[in-house]
Amino acid sequence: MSTGKEIKSILKHDSRQLSRNKLLLGGGITLLLLAALATWNGLSRLHQRQALIAEMTQLEQESNQSIQTSLAEIDQNGGVYNGSRSNDPRVASNALGKGVERFAILPVSPFSVVAVGQSDLLPYYYRLTATKRQSLVHDAEIENAQVLYIGWFDWAFLLVFVLPLLAIALTYNLVSSEREGGTLPLLRAGPISFRRITGYRLGFRCLLLNLAITALLVLTLILADAPVFSASSALLILLLWAYSGLWFGLACFVNSLGRSSGYNATLLVGTWLVLLVVMPALLNVLVERMHPMPSRIDLITLNRELGDKIREEGSKLLSVYYEDHPELVPAGKKINLEDFALKSFAVNEKLNKELAPVQARYTSTLTAQQGMVANYRFASPAVLVQESLNELAGVGYGRYTDFERQVTDYHAAVVAFVKTKVFGQAEMDAAAYGQLPAFRYETATDGMWQGGKLLNVGFLLALTALLLGLGMRGIRF
Repeated sequence: MSTGKEIKSILKHDSRQLSRNKLLLGGGITLLLLAALATWNGLSRLHQRQALIAEMTQLEQESNQSIQTSLAEIDQNGGVYNGSRSNDPRVASNALGKGVERFAILPVSPFSVVAVGQSDLLPYYYRLTATKRQSLVHDAEIENAQVLYIGWFDWAFLLVFVLPLLAIALTYNLVSSEREGGTLPLLRAGPISFRRITGYRLGFRCLLLNLAITALLVLTLILADAPVFSASSALLILLLWAYSGLWFGLACFVNSLGRSSGYNATLLVGTWLVLLVVMPALLNVLVERMHPMPSRIDLITLNRELGDKIREEGSKLLSVYYEDHPELVPAGKKINLEDFALKSFAVNEKLNKELAPVQARYTSTLTAQQGMVANYRFASPAVLVQESLNELAGVGYGRYTDFERQVTDYHAAVVAFVKTKVFGQAEMDAAAYGQLPAFRYETATDGMWQGGKLLNVGFLLALTALLLGLGMRGIRF
């Protein structure tokens, strides 16, 4: 019998077996329902964030247009502004004050439909002011505390936790069922070795599951308007197949031990529990013990205490500030040491200097924690695949850290520009507003190699090959 006929005959028989298995039929229906739920959750979050970003962009444009209109009206009135000084667009301290909208936004990736990652914990936009950077109160998306505690069900959860269980259900009795059903002697007496039969059946079931999940995942990407024919999509699918292959390889190895179906199922599910639940939990405990996070409450309390103390010395700080920065002293103008805007700049600069070491310690600890997780990700496939999915979806810790750094640099540039105008007592005009720095997030250029995603896939493939080799070698009959 030719190889093609061998494969066709074996797969035809295996298809009939699978179609009669009600447990696998229920698993297939469950997969469809879970994929639909993951897709709905992902699209809802994606569209919500896209709508919020569009709203903020429109607010910023309308705010800029309003400022230009007010400046034009002032010119038409001979330089007279009919309103309070706190709303006068010519006053430099109002350039980024109340009622003026200027945002720093992290663009949302359409691949974020796959994973939530850090997006429900870290801010992806800020409203910038001239005196301090502050995180926006997310009025448009107040998170439910219970949802944050439990976590969002997304495609990443489906791939990391549910996919291995489906692979186990398809393969735990691949060899033992033939022995327990009394068909093993017949298969051994045939012209095709049982090892080859097992290999064909294993490959067919792996192909069947992976094609089904890949089709559902690609449909999700299409609905999210993500570029399906791109390096990111290819790497996402490659990661899916490599991770799935790992569990099929593990099942092949367990089947080669020659134990009962119950033993195989217990061992495979136990391995799933250890690798995907126990190991990540132990890693989390180890990270917390090695790099304990400073109390955020203490940081907030210190911020308030220092703020109150420094504000009491506002006039004195302002006088010292002018002495340290004589280049900012306005020529031919009297300095009002009680001016609210001037004191605010001096106070906030002093406060930022005092808090810088505390904030740096908090940031360095968080960075150390994430670095430790990255270094030990190979201890658990769940951590490895989850980190890779987060990076591919643009919701990983690295991207948010980079965004935070760019926001900090942008804020410093804005403050430096406005500070010169405020301390020099110069008015803002249309040209000055046009010179205000604009924020634009610069995406990293290291692409597919970022975060070692290809290294992660290579590790999974190597481990799969090892398990398959040991498993097929152990099936001697």
